[in-house]
Amino acid sequence: VAPDPLAGLDGLGAESSVKIAGDKVRIGGVEGGGVGVSATFADGALAIDRLALADLAGARVEGAGRIEGLGSAPAGRLDATVVASRLEGLATLVGELLPDTAFARWLAAAAPALAPADLAITFGATPDGDAVAATLALDGTAAGSTIKGSASFAGKPAAWREGEVASSLAVTGGDATQMLAQLGLPVLPVPIGPGSLSASLSGHPDQGLAATLSAEAAKTRLTIDGNLTLPEGGPVESGGRIAIESQDLGDIALAAGRVTPMLDGGLPAELQSRFEGLGSGLAIRSAEGTLSGVTISGQGALDFSGPRPLLTGELTLSEADLSTM
Repeated sequence: VAPDPLAGLDGLGAESSVKIAGDKVRIGGVEGGGVGVSATFADGALAIDRLALADLAGARVEGAGRIEGLGSAPAGRLDATVVASRLEGLATLVGELLPDTAFARWLAAAAPALAPADLAITFGATPDGDAVAATLALDGTAAGSTIKGSASFAGKPAAWREGEVASSLAVTGGDATQMLAQLGLPVLPVPIGPGSLSASLSGHPDQGLAATLSAEAAKTRLTIDGNLTLPEGGPVESGGRIAIESQDLGDIALAAGRVTPMLDGGLPAELQSRFEGLGSGLAIRSAEGTLSGVTISGQGALDFSGPRPLLTGELTLSEADLSTM
């Protein structure tokens, strides 16, 4: 049985209250200014009348709300806002609180491209016996990109893998290169026009989540349709199909720091592949398509267990022009 993340809180019946006001606060290695906190915890209920950090290494954080039943089935609402002129300090704090996690690594790489940011976050929960229906919403902007996300969960917190999950994320922006940097990818400052990204997850983690992703920029479209399973006591399982359609991959490649051959008609592509994943490994099955008129087929494997992904495999081309290599 999966451990209950809320276990132990329900038995806390004594009332506790916290009120803090100060000019400076240090959280880990990050210093903030203008802190104000007024909160009460009693009988499994957390009431935050005020949470304010005027300057947490360049980010202003404010929040308020009330959540009851923290040890069983949460109920209530919390609202928070983050307005940041820079996010490197917040990324440092997340790295200290969540070391060696994918989220911390992503935020550290993407932080310079995410500011200025203005985000609103809302969490709500309604109990249903010993189960809960919870929602999370994210809305705002980050360095010119518009972000809108939502997530919901219905089930027992102690058996979250059996619950029903639904989530979506949509990002649009006038600078697709900036959006690539916001994904944590190294890029060159090459203008390639606007871009968009949408993603979704739905289903039950232990039985399988339907996953989709669609991204468009510089006359290039990437789509992924697949599934994701999180079995208890086992590695993450995944599978699906990935496809790329492009009138010219050259602009995207240049923004990513890769110089492609100068060919008449650019570098059009139509590629697709099946994939199967287990833990940190990903098998690429039946990759096929065309790249600048050349027929391509192959298979391979990706290993994400190291500091950098390792790609191995074999590739077959219908023809090759050695003068462009």
